[in-house]
Amino acid sequence: MHGMWLGFGRRFSVNAGEWTLTWQEGSTRKSAQRGYYEQI
Repeated sequence: MHGMWLGFGRRFSVNAGEWTLTWQEGSTRKSAQRGYYEQI
């Protein structure tokens, strides 16, 4: 998926940008979850 985001800055300026969500893996196993958690 992809799209645009819109928000307000501290001085009421309007900020916008693009975002992308990419499919990584369909597994819900604990080992797969741990692999993503440890990347942070």
